[in-house]
Amino acid sequence: MPALTAPFVFTTWFFLFAFFSFHVLSPTEFIAPGVFPEHIADKGVVGAGTFFDGFFKGIGEVFFQDNVGTGAFFLAGILVNSRISVLFAALASLLGVVVGMGLGAGEGTLRLGSTASTLC
Repeated sequence: MPALTAPFVFTTWFFLFAFFSFHVLSPTEFIAPGVFPEHIADKGVVGAGTFFDGFFKGIGEVFFQDNVGTGAFFLAGILVNSRISVLFAALASLLGVVVGMGLGAGEGTLRLGSTASTLC
């Protein structure tokens, strides 16, 4: 049976977007809109190793495992189950790393995985 977490994600997004229309509550520095923080755009060369680490850690982080090897094993396990699913998992992790690169995330942030790359 699939987990079907989409309703929970949409509900969280709804409350985060609606939060600014609540007049009683005021946003803190954690959710206040702002510009991309400068400390995240750290220096470093974004090479093949950074891309490799970010790609596989992005897959492993879905299962709360921040490890390149674990991400590779999970990707192989998904491949055993379904070729279409492994394609979408790889595309999602690739998209996260590419979006992080496009937003100017530094080498250290990209190496953390696609989740950190897109959210930081």
